[in-house]
Amino acid sequence: MANMIEVDFVAGFLGSGKTAFLNQILSAAQEREAVLLMEQGNTLLSPHTCVFTLEHSEDLNLKLIKIAKEGFHRIWVELNGSESLGKILQRPLPEEMFFGHLYTLVHKEQFPMYSKALGSLYLESIANGDFIILSGEDFPKEALRSIHRINPSTKIFPLNKLTARTFSYLRRGKDGFMLEWSILFWMLGGIACVFGMVYISGRMSPATVKIFQANTVFVALLLESLPFLLLGALFSGGASVYLSSSRLKDKFHGGSGYLFSLFSGLFLPFCDCAMPPIGGALLKGGVQLRYVLAFVLAAPLVNPITIVSTVAAYQGNWRIALYRIVFGLLTVVVTSEIFGLFWKKPVLKKSEELEYQSFYEAMNINPTGMEKYKATLYLSAKEFYRMAGFLVLGAAIGACAKVFFSVTITGFGIYSTMIAAALFISPCADTNAFMAKSMDFPLNTALGFMILGPMLSIKNLLLLARYFRKDFLLALTIFLSFWGVLFFGLMGKVVAL
Repeated sequence: MANMIEVDFVAGFLGSGKTAFLNQILSAAQEREAVLLMEQGNTLLSPHTCVFTLEHSEDLNLKLIKIAKEGFHRIWVELNGSESLGKILQRPLPEEMFFGHLYTLVHKEQFPMYSKALGSLYLESIANGDFIILSGEDFPKEALRSIHRINPSTKIFPLNKLTARTFSYLRRGKDGFMLEWSILFWMLGGIACVFGMVYISGRMSPATVKIFQANTVFVALLLESLPFLLLGALFSGGASVYLSSSRLKDKFHGGSGYLFSLFSGLFLPFCDCAMPPIGGALLKGGVQLRYVLAFVLAAPLVNPITIVSTVAAYQGNWRIALYRIVFGLLTVVVTSEIFGLFWKKPVLKKSEELEYQSFYEAMNINPTGMEKYKATLYLSAKEFYRMAGFLVLGAAIGACAKVFFSVTITGFGIYSTMIAAALFISPCADTNAFMAKSMDFPLNTALGFMILGPMLSIKNLLLLARYFRKDFLLALTIFLSFWGVLFFGLMGKVVAL
């Protein structure tokens, strides 16, 4: 079987530093590497570099096949900045080639001007870049924050500090290095666990028994939660492909608009992690704060996946799911009305310039049905892996809390514990019912954790902070915390659940 050839793409507008980047990287190349130019800039590539040119992007695959016949191990494609990135990257590569990475060059003087003037044509390469390479001295911090909002998962590196050695480390840190070491770590850890269990099986102290119990609870939580996390990721990925704020904002008017805010999650099953950019775009589009808050806070609560997972966590008890919806919507109505009436300061960050678009709107292309399915699967997988870490952490803490710490706190102390748990260990709305059940909270406290977790969790607050002002988020967090302690505390004394 022939060796697979890696094809890396370099994006950026004329003058962004694409050729300078390639010269730095190729100066210490260990294998035969070629460059395919779709745009000729002012800077020339090193005379030692094997350079090919391409006039029409439609002929890209034919050109790649011809280059591959000359025995190169990697091909760099320097893209034309004025062409739509989506139209190029949506085409499958020839056989025996695989897509490596997309490197996007961003110049400090171009970014503020082009991002406003050219919109998605300029921003799509930033939104999809595996690496953002900054050219120009002293890149503004505000521009860096904007890039992070556009593409939170990208790696950013300054061109003037990029050497062949640091580039190699950067690539391996993104893919191979961390993957190889993580596999080795888990293999060695698994072997150690097997030998450890064999060794201690005959020395079962009470502490050892608890360790085994915690491990059993941890695995059970993961097995119960993962299907719902996967379903939530699939729906979230689909929404990212098919839905945009421009299609939503016309729904938020009058009394029917408020009802839409509260119950849209029934047919738009967003995960709570997907709500911050949509909420920011709706506010920017002129939708009132009360509608946006109701939509962002309520959609994960009435999400069908959330409802079913709650029933599953409590062994088919639909009453718990009903309580979660009713008391959750009451919390949403009180919060949205109070902030809608009394919050008069700006809510969005001044620098927020982006509109939440569907995946293909941002890519500026008109895809076929099959391409949309592929994009849905790709984005769903990305969302699943992003959330899986929070689920594992929450399951581990929940298992330890159930086995090692019996809930003996009384009074308002237990509600403070509930708020802290909602802040720090709530994974997502689709799965946090399993965490609540595992920690053996009283029912009113468990309801508080399930309802407030998606609203207060640190991971969601960090996502919201990319779009919303910090003073607004601080006020919202304080209000929800006090509401949680008082409301769910009184519920345990007044309402017979």
